[in-house]
Order: sequence, then C-alpha cells, then structure tokens
Amino acid sequence: MDGSSNALTGAKFRLYDAASNGNEIKVVKNADGTYRVAEAGETGVDIDAGTAVVKGLKGLETYHLEETKAPDGYNILTARQAVKLVDANDATKAADATVTVKNNKGTALPSTGSFGTTMFYLAGSVLLVGALVYMISKRRMNNI
Repeated sequence: MDGSSNALTGAKFRLYDAASNGNEIKVVKNADGTYRVAEAGETGVDIDAGTAVVKGLKGLETYHLEETKAPDGYNILTARQAVKLVDANDATKAADATVTVKNNKGTALPSTGSFGTTMFYLAGSVLLVGALVYMISKRRMNNI
C-alpha cells in the first residue's frame, strides 16, 4: 500500500523464518495463484504484491516478508515485516494472517563522499605536508 492506503502492484517479496539473517522459506506458485512451500529440489519464486495465500506453513510461528522489488517510483523497504500465524480467538490454533506493507514514494538518494572527496583530502594533505617541509627547510637555511 502507498501512504494513502491504495493497493499497489509491482512489489515482490521473499519469506523468511527470522527478522534478520535466518533461512528463506522458498515458495512455488500454484496454477490457481496460491503459493505453497517448495519441496526439496524446487526453485522458489518471489511472492507478488496483493493478496497472497501460502499453503504448507507451520502454524503458531512468526514469519517475515522481505521486499525484493518495490513498485516503480517507491522506495524499497529496509526491514522485514513480521507475519504471525495465530488465531486471535484461540492462541493454540493457527489461522490466516494479514499484514499490510506500506511503501513510500521517492527515489534512492545518490551516494555522497565517495572517491571524489577522497581525492580532495589526499591532495590537501600532500599540499599541507609540502608547505610544512618548505617552511622547516627555509628556517634551517636562515639559521645557518
């Protein structure tokens, strides 16, 4: 969703078992548009934005969605979003879970302070050392 609560398309997500690091839970898209946990040897796919149903998850656990692609014109999320599979009426049963992921408009800022500024610092340091050497040698010549 964007800041105005409008549903967005174009975002892609991966499912993990931890908020940072952790293992990716690979999913495969079924013909009916739902997803299921991938079996050994199957290649996982990204989960498309919108309403996604993932079958085969173990209940009573917290999973985490990580955005791998943001919609055009929006910033990609920097943190994973938690999805807890617990029934609000009965904590011993797993249930459907809904998570709303909000994306903000904008573009990535360019990096600053890279190689160009390093060259200025290096050149300034060389000039400073050169001036210091010149000043010390001139004093020694005057004292002779």
